Amino acid sequence: MLPTGHIAAGYLVAESLIAIIKPDLPASQINQLLFFGALFGFCPDLDMFYAFFRAKSFALPDKKINHRSYLTHRPLFWLAPAVVIFIFAPNLYWQLVAVLVWLGTWSHFVLDSLKVGVKWLWPFSSNFYAA
Repeated sequence: MLPTGHIAAGYLVAESLIAIIKPDLPASQINQLLFFGALFGFCPDLDMFYAFFRAKSFALPDKKINHRSYLTHRPLFWLAPAVVIFIFAPNLYWQLVAVLVWLGTWSHFVLDSLKVGVKWLWPFSSNFYAA
């Protein structure tokens, strides 16, 4: 999926979370949460920049370099910091940021699972799972 799709999915996850929780936060923090949702929806694809660096090109000409095999494309990798942020969150705002780290990145993985697959069971399995 293109980055714009992942960004939109993360934004919609944040919008949904805010609609469900209805946090009593200032508008500036609500907007920041929407931004974080969009950002974390895209974050797993930041490994593309490393893939481009390895290929020495902005195109990946062969199947030898698969950015989805990097650590940042594994759901457990993103769940860990989300849990740590949530545990040490000083207030509701930071708890919601933690939830968006989790749900925003996992929205990315759900979309990737529709076509190419994700290592959902890593570190227990190296298989890619797709719908």
